[in-house]
Amino acid sequence: MTGTIAENQPVRGVLFAAASRPDRPGFLPLSGQEFWDYQPQAHRQLWVHLDRNSPDTADWLRRHSGIHSRVAEALLSQETRPRCERFDDGMLLILRGVNLNPGADPEDMVSLRIFLERDRLITVRLRPLHSVRDVSERIRAGHGPKDLLHLFSELVESLFSRMEPTILDINEELDAIEEEMLEGVDATIRSRLKDYRYRAIVLRRYVAPQRDALQRLLSLAPVWMDDMTRAALGEATDKVARFTEDLEAAREKCALIQDEIANQMAERMNARMYVLSIVAAVFLPLGLLTGLLGINVGGMPGVESGLAFWTVAVLLVLLGFVELYLLRRLRWL
Repeated sequence: MTGTIAENQPVRGVLFAAASRPDRPGFLPLSGQEFWDYQPQAHRQLWVHLDRNSPDTADWLRRHSGIHSRVAEALLSQETRPRCERFDDGMLLILRGVNLNPGADPEDMVSLRIFLERDRLITVRLRPLHSVRDVSERIRAGHGPKDLLHLFSELVESLFSRMEPTILDINEELDAIEEEMLEGVDATIRSRLKDYRYRAIVLRRYVAPQRDALQRLLSLAPVWMDDMTRAALGEATDKVARFTEDLEAAREKCALIQDEIANQMAERMNARMYVLSIVAAVFLPLGLLTGLLGINVGGMPGVESGLAFWTVAVLLVLLGFVELYLLRRLRWL
């Protein structure tokens, strides 16, 4: 492990720490003070999870951790994108997980910054991540991974396992919307479709680069990374690739559903315009005749006759039937 931990300097940014057991495989949780008092030893491994918002985290990473300055700045960056880089014998990996914090939107993804060395794992977060909590709770319960590489693999696997239900939920909701469309389209469906399309676009924006980051990690993996870890990372890469394909399919499905909604609305409009056109075609000649009979000029026939109104009414009805007959013959009805 490069670098040492200075003594008697508190690190309030420590969220969780654990060191490997000296007698058997596994990790023992460390308190913040125990982490600070910890001395690197041969064949001992360390994991520390830090809060990026703490000034002590920045001070320790920059001055006392012994890591490259570029690594420290990447771990402390306010804005991150999924990526992977190699620094000497260590690997910098930045990933993102879905935001499962109360009141948050899942697509507002939370970054997990990781620096992995042979005997030390440093992780930094800006906001809480349930995947890290899952691993730390297993360690506290005594069921944690046996070594650092297994711990790293579990962190990555947990990050993407937490992501899977959110992506499946999008596809299931889109399937439900398709079934509801059989009964008709309303404003609620359009609003929900817009929301899920936005989620799919935002999630894909951060999920797709993670596939490339994991592939780069496999290609740059140091010699001390064992075959089991490489296999686990390969499975994680395949899972992320499937997530990316699912999100692309969801986005395409949203576009198809929107097209179908537009087609249904166009058909409704055309049907209504068709009815209105037929009504206008029937009543236009009738309106012309009644308009002529209503002009106030001399010589109007039937002005003095009591039967003139009923005669005109019967003629108008007959003319209406003649028009309907002609429209049927012309196949406009």
